[in-house]
Amino acid sequence: MPRPSASQPTVGLSPLKPADDGRDPLYLRVARHLQSAIADGQLSPGDRLDGEIGLAESLGVSRATMRKAIDELAAENILVRRQG
Repeated sequence: MPRPSASQPTVGLSPLKPADDGRDPLYLRVARHLQSAIADGQLSPGDRLDGEIGLAESLGVSRATMRKAIDELAAENILVRRQG
């Protein structure tokens, strides 16, 4: 996967959909939302996402929730976390 350059724009996401049953933890809903964006072609390999704070604000969740969702996807090798 090519590394995004510093000048490459970040990718925003559509708003998080309301919970259908409310049984799943919020971080898992956020992780599934990101996975859906990848599957739908909204995000492509090599796309640079906004930072945790920006993503959290755009999805209406806390930074801690966003971090846990990203950690979940990184553990599954769906996302690659890079500092900066």
